[in-house]
Amino acid sequence: MASATQIIIVSDIFGHNDYLKQLIADCRFSATVTIVAPYDGRCLKFDGQADAYECFNCNGGLDALTFKVKTLISTLSQP
Repeated sequence: MASATQIIIVSDIFGHNDYLKQLIADCRFSATVTIVAPYDGRCLKFDGQADAYECFNCNGGLDALTFKVKTLISTLSQP
């Protein structure tokens, strides 16, 4: 029996926010969508890109986000 298709979306420095939620809704994916974001599912509001980048770096930056992606991928049973 084949597993259901899964789509993985990795957010940018702004994380899991209303814009990303709307994009996913607009795409109307027929598969399961998993979001990998730098702030552990928290929806944060930023004053701009510099503010978001500072928060991103304070939360581990690219290394931490890459680790989250690798961890998720290692649990998948299908490509």
